[in-house]
Amino acid sequence: MLQLFVQKHGASSHPIRAFYSAGRVNLIGEHIDYNGGFVLPAAIGLGCTIYCRLNDKNCLNVAYTTTDFEGSIDYTKLDSYRDKNYLNYIAGVCIQLQDIGIQLVGIDVLYDITVPFGSGLSSSAAIEVATAYMLQSIYNNKHGIAKPIDCIQLAVICQKAENNFVGVNCGIMDQFASAMGKDNNAILLNCSTLEYKYISGNMDGLELCIINTNKPHDLTTSKYNERRQECESALNWLNTKSDKPIKDLCSLTPTQFESLAQGMNSVLYNRAKHCVYENDRVVNAVDAFGKGDIQLFGNLMLQSHDSLKDLYEVSCVELDTIVDILKAQSYCKGVRMTGGGFGGCCVAIVAKDNRDKIQQLLDIEYPKKTGLNCSIYYTNMSDGAKEIFVS
Repeated sequence: MLQLFVQKHGASSHPIRAFYSAGRVNLIGEHIDYNGGFVLPAAIGLGCTIYCRLNDKNCLNVAYTTTDFEGSIDYTKLDSYRDKNYLNYIAGVCIQLQDIGIQLVGIDVLYDITVPFGSGLSSSAAIEVATAYMLQSIYNNKHGIAKPIDCIQLAVICQKAENNFVGVNCGIMDQFASAMGKDNNAILLNCSTLEYKYISGNMDGLELCIINTNKPHDLTTSKYNERRQECESALNWLNTKSDKPIKDLCSLTPTQFESLAQGMNSVLYNRAKHCVYENDRVVNAVDAFGKGDIQLFGNLMLQSHDSLKDLYEVSCVELDTIVDILKAQSYCKGVRMTGGGFGGCCVAIVAKDNRDKIQQLLDIEYPKKTGLNCSIYYTNMSDGAKEIFVS
């Protein structure tokens, strides 16, 4: 990578530093991070590594290992990169950092991204968080600031970049997991308060299997923002029926929701019902995960997928096909779509030593029903944002 960096950017006396942030998989709690719910994501061993070096200019020169694209971001014209692929996520982060007083320093960068794009594993959050961590680290180093970086603050900054600059009205989960991941732990995150705790479950004899449908999704053009608007409409409707203000959909219990929802438009009812009951599933799943009750945890994963398919309507034929194939196998303890939906990935908890069986099964059955070939990744729950080395 260091040799490739020099090939892309030339030689210099400045040292090369490397920073990393992870992609994420969400075990359960989908589409409720922007509705004030609990979620259970984990950072994974697929992520974004940035190699960087000072360039004594007022710009950020960008290159990638996965594409021939090369470009430059002028710090005085950041708003002009709003619609520029390969640069917009980076420029959005730069703007948010400037807004909190971080002075941007000229650097050359090489992005090495192992999270598949459009997979629902948060390649965007990995890029954003790694970029923010790198730029603040360089700022701190220049100004002699020894205080550790507040990764929760960086996650919020990166969410704002995606909301306000890229145009995806996402919640905080992706960026939080990417920044705050911990080896061998999932994160129980209250998206309303940002209170969190690490959850270490008994995964002995089991492993995470992520299956990419290879149907890419683009949340800027999908119905993601539409779903969020529907949830806001449902919340507004419920507030007209409640004696006390309801802050978020997920602040309601299923019983409270059902008592208020009489007469609600069927679409809004379905969207809100998914959120309220999904939040309840997360609470029960965390309890099962901590006790090592993988059977219950797996059943809740399947219930989550059915709700996302039937009530929230963010699944698709490709995702449903993978779930249907794997849930029938005795070695699969649970499976569901993960991420925004409309394509992307499923996550499954499977017994170890079945990789060949899973590969052979999906190689045969998945193309029959979809005309596509899927990709399979086995990964661990990993650390989030960090600096790797200085050359």
